[in-house]
Amino acid sequence: MSILLSPDIRTVILLLFAGNVLAIVMLSAYRRKEGLELAYRRYIAGKIFQALAWMLIGARGTIPDWLSADVGNGSLYVGFAFEGLAFVLLERREKKFTRLYASVTITGIFLFSMFSTTPALRVALSSASVGSITAMTAILMLYSIQASRLRVLVACFYIAFSIMLACRVAYAVLYPNQISVFQNGPIQAFTYLMTFAFTLVGGAGFLLLLKEQSDNALAQAVNELQIRETLLTNIFNTSSVAIFLANDDGYISMANQRMAEMFGRTIESLIGSPYLDCVSEAQRDEAQDQLHKLLSGKISFLKLEREYSRPDGSHFWGQLTATHMHDGQKVGHQLVGVIADITDLKLAEVNMRKMAHHDPLTGLANRALFSDRLQQAMMVAKRDQTRFALLYIDLDKFKLVNDSFGHQVGDKLLQEVALRISRCVRDSDIVARVGGDEFVILLRSVNTTENALLVAEKVRISHAKNFKIEEHDLAISCSIGVAMYPDDGTSESELSAKSDEAMYKAKHGGRDQVQFATITTTNNSL
Repeated sequence: MSILLSPDIRTVILLLFAGNVLAIVMLSAYRRKEGLELAYRRYIAGKIFQALAWMLIGARGTIPDWLSADVGNGSLYVGFAFEGLAFVLLERREKKFTRLYASVTITGIFLFSMFSTTPALRVALSSASVGSITAMTAILMLYSIQASRLRVLVACFYIAFSIMLACRVAYAVLYPNQISVFQNGPIQAFTYLMTFAFTLVGGAGFLLLLKEQSDNALAQAVNELQIRETLLTNIFNTSSVAIFLANDDGYISMANQRMAEMFGRTIESLIGSPYLDCVSEAQRDEAQDQLHKLLSGKISFLKLEREYSRPDGSHFWGQLTATHMHDGQKVGHQLVGVIADITDLKLAEVNMRKMAHHDPLTGLANRALFSDRLQQAMMVAKRDQTRFALLYIDLDKFKLVNDSFGHQVGDKLLQEVALRISRCVRDSDIVARVGGDEFVILLRSVNTTENALLVAEKVRISHAKNFKIEEHDLAISCSIGVAMYPDDGTSESELSAKSDEAMYKAKHGGRDQVQFATITTTNNSL
């Protein structure tokens, strides 16, 4: 019992040196997680400085006093500062804590070097500096909203150690002649043994906290992954576009609800079926070639418009955006595809093109489209040495109808006129509305004026029957001018001018008649 109460102080100091070396070895074998490297290195540095300090202090008498006392105690302060900082850095990364520990350590070193003139003052100043550092560490460890039980337990041990050092300071001040660093006695023995126990418990506590932080980080990462997975799953299932994955054989391995709705199928029926079955038969060969290039890595990205089919035989247009990626095991490729239903957009494009080339009221070709078709007809006729006819039609008495019954009735009348004119010509001929009540007809491959006259008369006679528009019974006629290619001109402007002149001849000749631009053996006016 007397050996335990009054052991040799140098032996205890040697134990402290061995305890710190043991802690260094234990920590070196510990596999720390990424993100805790800074705290780990600080703790190792702290233990290295403490081991150095106890070695220097224990060698007093064999080395210079300044090296044993000043450098030894300074190393001890730095060691405890690094150790305390390591515990704090497990949860926080603020630089202010580093500055705080540095300030307390430098202050302790300065006070010891200036005022440690007696053995008792050395004990008091050394204990006060280490106690301040450990007390500050305990407070910072407890200054956490989510401090774990283990963290609180380690902090309480630090507090107990600080209280013990505070008692040692008080004893050194009250009984300066009864204490020194190497003086044997129960107080000194208890202090050093507690320091040794603190070294072992602190090292074990740091390892446990390090593991706890690693486990918490792992749990947080798993939780974040689960949240992201849930978010991605919700996005996948509630997306307004079809999303699917296909394996390296082109079979669908995953599909969302929107894809099932888009194709009129269930998700279960889509999974395991070939992606190519979704493509319209007309585009299937092209789609197979592009799918092969994508999955083989010849191309990395694909964006195109494609026609798709449903089991009921209906079709729709979709914009496919696809890329390839490795699967989870990096064994093969997977196709990731997104299909947006663009049927309405395609219909809008068709309507826009139609509006750009067709009269919105009657649906007939407009002046721009007619001019293009006329140019084509002239090139064909010139190449093949053939003729065609251009008919210019102006409605008689239309202005009177418009003024008397309003534009709504007038518009409906124009629509009915367009239908009657269209019924008088072949599908290969072109009918266009080029003005308010003006129409033109391109009669392809009409080699004689007689044939042109037959069609013109057919159009004129079609207006002889009254038009029933709403509750009105309307009677109108039409005046028609005819120009022949190449007889009356070899350019668009020439033919248009001649047919227009012929139409005005018909107007001035009494209306409701056909006039040719050039007098022929056939009656010029009927």
